[in-house]
Amino acid sequence: NTADGTIKVGDGFFVKATNENPSFSYNAASKATRGEKANSLNVIATSNAGNDNVVINFAGKSEGFNKLQNFNDAIATVYVAEDGKNYGIYNCDADVQEVELNFNANKMGNYTISIEPNGKFETVTLVDRFTGVETNMLLEDYNFTAMSEENPNRFIVKLAVSDQQSAVSDN
Repeated sequence: NTADGTIKVGDGFFVKATNENPSFSYNAASKATRGEKANSLNVIATSNAGNDNVVINFAGKSEGFNKLQNFNDAIATVYVAEDGKNYGIYNCDADVQEVELNFNANKMGNYTISIEPNGKFETVTLVDRFTGVETNMLLEDYNFTAMSEENPNRFIVKLAVSDQQSAVSDN
């Protein structure tokens, strides 16, 4: 961001209005630092059609950001569902040890799930409920085949966080 508060090309942020007549103002000097201090996971689902992602923040339970529809219908969708809402950015407490991860394949195909951790995680394990396969996501990606008619509640992310007092990434 520049001193005059404009947003540079390629940069941006999401705003979620929850009131019927919302107003918005932006002060570049008061940028939030939540994402820089909290542990988070960027979960990416990839196929030959493209990729989709969901960000899971471990900084305290609060309203997340709804999952946006992909412009390309061939891309699979990955998200966290809770209380009838699908989230593209999901916020949960720092001590959460398990998150249900939903996956919708819009067509039969081969897919890869990868996870980019931000913070100090001892373990990040992806559990495929359909196959029973458990994958250490800190070491490798998970490759699988899916069809469009499958139940979206296919995965669970299990994790353990190290040094919860100091969750700032070393990067």
